[in-house]
Amino acid sequence: MSGEHVGQTEFFYNQDMKDPKQQEKREILGRAKRIVIKIGSSLILRKDDNGNDVIDENRMNWIIGDMRHLMEAEKKRLIFVSSGAVGLGRAMLEQSKGGESLEDKQAAAAVGNPELMSYYAHAFGCPLKREGNGYARLRPEKETQIKQYKVGQVLMTPLNTKEPRRRHNIRKTILKMLERGVVPIINENDAVTTYGIRYGDNDSLASLVAEVVSADAVILLTDILGYYENFARPDQKLLSLTKGVSAEHREGARGAGSDVGTGGMATKVNAAQIAIEAGCDLFIACGRDVVKVFGFEKQNLNCRAELKNLEDAAERDLVEIERLKQGLKQKLKRGDEKEFGNLKALFDGKLPSTLFQTSFTPAEVRKLNIMKKGSISHGAIIVGENYVSGNIEPHHVFSTTGSADRGEVVSIKRYLKGASLQLVGWGVLEHSLEDVITIKGLETLILKKRLVTLEDMP
Repeated sequence: MSGEHVGQTEFFYNQDMKDPKQQEKREILGRAKRIVIKIGSSLILRKDDNGNDVIDENRMNWIIGDMRHLMEAEKKRLIFVSSGAVGLGRAMLEQSKGGESLEDKQAAAAVGNPELMSYYAHAFGCPLKREGNGYARLRPEKETQIKQYKVGQVLMTPLNTKEPRRRHNIRKTILKMLERGVVPIINENDAVTTYGIRYGDNDSLASLVAEVVSADAVILLTDILGYYENFARPDQKLLSLTKGVSAEHREGARGAGSDVGTGGMATKVNAAQIAIEAGCDLFIACGRDVVKVFGFEKQNLNCRAELKNLEDAAERDLVEIERLKQGLKQKLKRGDEKEFGNLKALFDGKLPSTLFQTSFTPAEVRKLNIMKKGSISHGAIIVGENYVSGNIEPHHVFSTTGSADRGEVVSIKRYLKGASLQLVGWGVLEHSLEDVITIKGLETLILKKRLVTLEDMP
């Protein structure tokens, strides 16, 4: 398998950051402008004294503080894919995860989403400033010095990324939110999705959203350090950077990662494949104290080795085997570590992570996809000789052929003398072809309405 490895002990305790690819990863994130950040439920939620899931506000204040810093100081445009609504709703409805029906889960999602969004609206809107290694609320007289961000919720189903009209609407909505300085908060619409028609995990959802909005990078912030080669073996190593996703990566991801929520390492590798094909780099990074996580994972590795030796022994100590198995089921508890968010550390090149790197840009992939769909399109807009280049507006339209809906790709052809047609290119419709004919005849301000946007033209 190709890729650059990091010797873990050396990496964590050597402040010179000996990972040769760390600077390259920092530069890639530095160039990225539009970024999708997915945060798993194991970071968003914690257990209270009664064993119920509640929002881990201490940790999330770190993460959201870092996000605000990236938006304000580094002018990043961030899209936040959030887990946690179902777990939060379960606690509010006092229902257990085991044996719940689809309807129970849908009800939990419906109850948990408003509570989660209420917290996000407050966290992104309240003024915080960075102090040392954390964030603190400003004094009232200083509040106007810090920008307060609005949030907007976008609940999605698979049709939103598959059906052209809905996909186009989602793209336009999210891009407009970013343009207006709003933080889009994305989640699957669990209240209406069914087991057969759903994304299933937010790792894949994050990459599909990145594809729709042509994002530059995806960050999966989780409770593990990254992708491990030779997972759970003595020679286990953290993969720092690799180009593309291989069959070995997929095979090595089976059974690896956290069992909190619905995502494990297999879903993250699948998300990496989606992102790479969309021209988007994907990072897997840890949202917890990396030194504590490293120690915990090393302890698990030793525990697995002891377990294998005992199971291979001629005389098995069944009590000790069971003790080791129970030990492997233990998770790193919130009380075992300090509160960390780590997003800023990732962008500063000071956090171990795994990067699955693409070979394309989002613009190149979008252009190729438009050309591919245009080559089999059954619809076309015929423009007159008065059209030269740029956005296609109603007064440019001579006629249309075939049928196509908003968001679908059509051919753009120029009508020439002698009734011949010249292919100009392809574009994504802002209106159905049927509506184009209606708009074509209007003489008011609608003349400035774009039918095909310049960015969509190859």
